Amino acid sequence: MLLLATPAFAQKPIQKPQKPQKTTTTTAPSRPAAPKPPKVNAQSSDSPVSELDELRRAAEQGDADAQTNLGFRYYNGDGVTQSYTEAVKWWRKAAEQGNADAQYNLGCCYANGEGVAQSDEEALKWFRKAAIQGDAAAIKILEELGETAN
Repeated sequence: MLLLATPAFAQKPIQKPQKPQKTTTTTAPSRPAAPKPPKVNAQSSDSPVSELDELRRAAEQGDADAQTNLGFRYYNGDGVTQSYTEAVKWWRKAAEQGNADAQYNLGCCYANGEGVAQSDEEALKWFRKAAIQGDAAAIKILEELGETAN
């Protein structure tokens, strides 16, 4: 079972993955990583409510970066009620559009069973998708497991 480090908050850097113990199987390591904070912030405004409304509007219109950002807000309870299920919902939408950060974050959720049933197989699937796009954290996790992105 993959377990993740305590997640970083929205504007702080992510904790580095802890090195897994060597095993003879290809199961995932314990605590490989934490969801990544968003790279793109909604445009700032005088009111945090209007910023969140703008972010939600963009996410609902299919903007993958906004979906990833909104997912992170739900993951951390930043301006919204904390909900792993809602985080997964938004990250899945972005991940299915090819957003590598969202793919990595979904892998983290599946690794820990946060908002979804825990599944090493699904976690590896999403880490591989992110790694194929060059996501450094996903590549590192796969390397530590002796796995490849392909």
